Amino acid sequence: MSAKALALAEHMVDHRRFYRALYTSACGFALSKALNSLFLPVNRQVVCDAYGRQIDERTTEDIAAFLTGGWGDFVRAWVVEDPDPLDPHEFTSRLVHIASMVLPQGRPTSATFKGAEDGN
Repeated sequence: MSAKALALAEHMVDHRRFYRALYTSACGFALSKALNSLFLPVNRQVVCDAYGRQIDERTTEDIAAFLTGGWGDFVRAWVVEDPDPLDPHEFTSRLVHIASMVLPQGRPTSATFKGAEDGN
């Protein structure tokens, strides 16, 4: 189980009232956008590690944005819609399982996307 994912889930549980209120308020879109900007670089690196130089930079960005939005809505739905009490361990297991199903297995883990060496 990913320690970072579990820490995020535990944080969301500890502050559920706050995040639920934000997600369901007029600020919900801004919150989602801010969280997406926070996690997009992480997902970009995951895509780079998974595909390396097999895909171009635009495709890398598109896949990273798609994953970021999907993960973000997965978290949002869990925080806002799931019944009490939330179980961060169960949620993290689901998240890790989904990631293992969506992302290719057995790919290089240190490769970067095309153009990375010039700072793009």
